[in-house]
Amino acid sequence: MFHVCLCRSDLHKGPAQNNFVFKFYDFIDLFYILKEMRNSKLLYFSFLILVVIAALHSAALTNYYYWIYSWFDLLVHFLGGVWVSVTALWLYFFSGLFSNPKISKMTVFWLSILAVLLSSLLWEIYEVGLWRHLSEPNFLTDTIGDTLAALAGSYVVFISFSNSYENLTDKENE
Repeated sequence: MFHVCLCRSDLHKGPAQNNFVFKFYDFIDLFYILKEMRNSKLLYFSFLILVVIAALHSAALTNYYYWIYSWFDLLVHFLGGVWVSVTALWLYFFSGLFSNPKISKMTVFWLSILAVLLSSLLWEIYEVGLWRHLSEPNFLTDTIGDTLAALAGSYVVFISFSNSYENLTDKENE
């Protein structure tokens, strides 16, 4: 009697109503996410950063900012690191998917860093798969720069998140 459900709306249903079938709307319940955004400043901030990234990326492609301003790509990757870190922190600590995780500096640090490293790795694999070649002259330099910019965004989130919680412990089990 296993039913995959990440939304709150189906928790009241019994097994007979679920029929052991995974439904797409069970996985992403937009109304639940929007309701949670009202109750969570962190999720709201995550959504806002994503909108800013999308707007900057759209403007960059339309107006050739990536080619005119060499730093523009790093700005977008920095904001991407902020978005990934904020989203990972919200998912782990506040989404309810994990049972009462203790907020500590070490957990916040490693969660932010590892989430950004994983997403950066997946993004670079995606880029190589679509249009880039490993033999391009600046591939390694660009990849390292993109990853460092995203890690810088992650570090800013770690510092901000750590400073916003007065009782944040230094160790996991304090």
